[in-house]
Amino acid sequence: MTKIYDLIGVGFGPNNIGLAVHATQKDKDINMVFLEKRDELTWQNGMMVPGADIQHSPHRDFITPIDPTSGYTFLNYLKSHNRLLNFLNVPTTFPFRLEWSLYVQWVASHFLEIVKLGQHVTKIEQTLKNGASVFRVITEDGKEYLGRSVALGTGGKPIIPEELEPYLGERVYHLTDYQTKTNQAIKDGCKRFAVVGASQSAVEILIDLYRKPGVEITAITRGIGFRQKDLSPFTEHIFFPDFVEWFQRRDADSRRQINSELETAVYGRADKDALDELYRLWYEDHLQGQPRMELKNYCEIEKATINRSINLFIREKHSNTQSSIKADAVIVATGFERLERGINSHKTPSILKDLESSIEHDRGGSLYIAPDYSLGIIGESGHRLPIFMTSFSAPSHGVGDAGTFPLLAHRSAAIISSLTEQLKVHKE
Repeated sequence: MTKIYDLIGVGFGPNNIGLAVHATQKDKDINMVFLEKRDELTWQNGMMVPGADIQHSPHRDFITPIDPTSGYTFLNYLKSHNRLLNFLNVPTTFPFRLEWSLYVQWVASHFLEIVKLGQHVTKIEQTLKNGASVFRVITEDGKEYLGRSVALGTGGKPIIPEELEPYLGERVYHLTDYQTKTNQAIKDGCKRFAVVGASQSAVEILIDLYRKPGVEITAITRGIGFRQKDLSPFTEHIFFPDFVEWFQRRDADSRRQINSELETAVYGRADKDALDELYRLWYEDHLQGQPRMELKNYCEIEKATINRSINLFIREKHSNTQSSIKADAVIVATGFERLERGINSHKTPSILKDLESSIEHDRGGSLYIAPDYSLGIIGESGHRLPIFMTSFSAPSHGVGDAGTFPLLAHRSAAIISSLTEQLKVHKE
C-alpha cells in the first residue's frame, strides 16, 4: 500500500528545515518527508567568501523568535560546539556566513531520517486516493510520493542575462559557483575577471578578487554602481509579523507599490561595511597608481562572444556609447528570480505547471497566496489542497517575508499551525 504523507517538502534548504524544526515542537503529529536534489546538505557553499557575514541578527534563526528555549537556536549550536564565549567576544554584529552555514547544516543533520537526498522533483500533480484528493510528487528517476500537502522550498532560479546564458560553464558562471570555479580559473591562469551585478554578493566577490594577487577586475552595473541598503531601524519593521499582517490587508496594487518602495532594504544593495571596504581598496589602488578595478556604470551587455577570451560588448545607457571588454572569466552576480519581479508576479513556478488550471489567482492575475502561505488548489474531490510557498511569498506577505531568514521562524510556525488544523479536519 502506497504511503500518504501529511507533508512532502520539495527541497531541504533553510525554509523547509524550518518546517521540520517547528513540526517537532509541542508533540505535533505530522508525517513528513523532504526530497532534496543535492547529494549532501549544505548552504551557500559556493559563497563562503572569507570575511563575509550574514545580514540579520543571529537571534533571527530557525526558532528563537518563537521559542528561545528550543534546542535548535543559534546560541545552543554555539554552546554545543564550545564556541559560545569566543563568539560573544568577536567584535562584529553579525555572524560569519561560514558559521551560519555550519549552523544550518547542524540543524538539518537532526532530520536526516526524513530527508531523501538525490531526489530531484520534476513534477507535481493531483490524483485521487481512496476517494480523496492528494498530491503526487514525481522525481527525475521516476519515484512517486503521495501527500496531503506540499511545501515548495526550492528558492528562485539564478538570473542569467540572456546574452551570457549560451556560455554558462567553467568561465561564465553564477555567484552560487563562485568559490569552486574562481579558484579553478585562477589555477588555470585566468587573470581578468568581469563581475556583473550590484548586489551584496557582487560587492563581496569584488573584495575577494582584490585579495588575489595579479587579478584585474571589471565591475559592470546597470546603475550608479554599488548602493547602500536601507538599514534604518524603522525600515527594519518590514521584518516584523505585525507589518506582514498589515501588508496582507492591502489591495494588490498597494502591495506592489509598497514592495517597490521597500526594495532598497532587501534587493540589489550592499551593507555599509562591505561598501566601505571595497571603496577603500579601489581608492588605495588609484593612490598607488595601479588601479586593478574598472567601473562600468549604467551599462548593459548587448552581446558576448568567446574565442581565447570572453568578449563582452556593452552599451552605456545614457550616452548610448558602445565599448568592449575582454575577460578570462565572467561572474554573474545578478541574484535570483522572484515572483514579485515584474511579469514574474503573474507566473506559476514551472514545477507547478500541471496544476496551473487549479490554482487560485487574485483580481490582478497574480497567484493568490493565503495568510498561511498556501496556494489555493481545489482538489478533484472538492477539498482544498495546500501548497505552502515557503520561498515565494513576497507578493502576498511583503519583500521582508520573501523566504529569507528574518521572518523564517514566524513563517514556519504559521505554516505548521495551519497544517495541523487542516489535518485535524481531514482525519476526522
